[in-house]
Amino acid sequence: SGIVQEHLHTRRKAALFDCSHMGEFRIHGKDAVRAYARLVCSDPESLPLGRGRYGAVLNENGGIIDDIITIRLAEDEWYVVTNAGPLEKVSQMFCGAHSGIEDVSDATAKIDIQGPSARDVLVREIPEAAGLKYFNARPARWKNVDLVLSRTGYTGELGYELFVPEAAAVELWRALLSHEGVLPAGLGARDTLRTELGYLLSGQDFDESRTPLEAKMDSFIAWDTEFTGKEALLEQRTKGGYAVIAAI
Repeated sequence: SGIVQEHLHTRRKAALFDCSHMGEFRIHGKDAVRAYARLVCSDPESLPLGRGRYGAVLNENGGIIDDIITIRLAEDEWYVVTNAGPLEKVSQMFCGAHSGIEDVSDATAKIDIQGPSARDVLVREIPEAAGLKYFNARPARWKNVDLVLSRTGYTGELGYELFVPEAAAVELWRALLSHEGVLPAGLGARDTLRTELGYLLSGQDFDESRTPLEAKMDSFIAWDTEFTGKEALLEQRTKGGYAVIAAI
């Protein structure tokens, strides 16, 4: 209906976003996650079961290739969400690191429901959403379809992200839209919503020329682990004097 209308509707009720352009990976086994952990700055090995953690993939100079969310779905299974822009490069890095890392992006659709009434709507379709806490995630089912459900989002509102097999995406999308108060919204509104909250966007507000220290991501760095770009970050932190990205 237009960016302004969609933006306001998300803040007041609930909006549905198609974010299937993003990347998804499954990591199977502790050896695979150990290899993955050397590529990211957020210590995925220590994640509690059912929790998500924000982090980043860095180059040798500490520059941000992409920001990511890692989820621990089971004792020996992790799930990773990345952005679309650097997906090819990130996929080569991840899948090249260990055979237990699988790129499932092409087979996965991502549907986000965001807004104050998102929970009330979603529990009618997926009851498991009822007790899910912020930045928690779990496997779930909808009409015998297995999916991944996380209580995350990019709008600053109460919201959920659903990672769904591509074949079931249209039916689930239509089912969620059938509920009163739910309207579709585009990526234009998603951009204004995240900007209003000051959330940085990969490829626009930071890229490989910026480090997590410059992007105010230092609280997400696991300094006691080993990862690509750590030495460069330690040097930058010691020297200081670096420019921090101004607040939006």
